[in-house]
Amino acid sequence: MVNYNLIAPYYDFLANLVFGNTLIRAQQKFLESIEPNSSILILGGGSGQILTDIDNIVKGCTINFIEISTGMMELARNRKVINNTIVFDQHLEPSTRTYDIIIMNFFLDQFTES
Repeated sequence: MVNYNLIAPYYDFLANLVFGNTLIRAQQKFLESIEPNSSILILGGGSGQILTDIDNIVKGCTINFIEISTGMMELARNRKVINNTIVFDQHLEPSTRTYDIIIMNFFLDQFTES
């Protein structure tokens, strides 16, 4: 798995330079279907842009934001989120907790096929 610590400060700029707003549009595609007060798990949340996007669309959600890169996590923690509660962690611990929504934008493609 790739660790994005070194490029974290430049990631959003580089992604926009290479892909334009295509990645952002893909991440935003279904956010309007999120119901208020949903429980959301975000795996591999990157720089946290999606937190701002969700916050602009829906209120009252509890979001578990999992990101292994400390550099990306720092960027995500600095996002302005006022309408939802965010719990940040670098590991997903086994639990019996359930979620209304699980978001894994560009997460699974970080693994090898095996």
